Amino acid sequence: NGDTSFAPSLYINAGTGLGKSHLTHAVAHSIANNFPGTRLHYLTAPQFSSEMVSRIRSNSMDVFKDKYHNHCDVLLIEDVQSLTGKVKTQEELNELLDVLMKTGKRIILTGSTSPRELSNIDDGFRSRMSAGLISTINPPDLKTSRLIIKRKAANCNLQIDDDLVEYLAQCIRGDIRKLESAIVGLKAKS
Repeated sequence: NGDTSFAPSLYINAGTGLGKSHLTHAVAHSIANNFPGTRLHYLTAPQFSSEMVSRIRSNSMDVFKDKYHNHCDVLLIEDVQSLTGKVKTQEELNELLDVLMKTGKRIILTGSTSPRELSNIDDGFRSRMSAGLISTINPPDLKTSRLIIKRKAANCNLQIDDDLVEYLAQCIRGDIRKLESAIVGLKAKS
């Protein structure tokens, strides 16, 4: 909307298997469906780094910069923790984030830890990642784990009793993928 009175960025912090990618995919799909003219770039930090290195090697960094600086309304980059120690990529991303923020573009970054907890990250890059809203997705509590188990079991047409639901919820903590795997394993063995 052009209003730059607020920081147009979001940093989503969550451990493995807690839904960062599901959330960013949902955002990307919503943008594509509701605002089809939006120039959306969605990639992982390793993909960004790889594309940048490829452009450096082919002496076409101007094409890379043009793509992201001038043809990007929304930037979604996952797994920024993988940029630790990659000074050149951090520098390039710093420059890109500056351009996008100054022009009111939207930025969503995800990482497995908060920006302040990332090691081997340039202070400027850390500052830019922290410039907007930082949101944390916490592991599900016991009640939520029970609901997830019941829903996943129903999706697999697997009927499990409450004792087994409770056992799984107590034994498998944190990573929702582990809960899904347990249900799939039970279904396969039943």
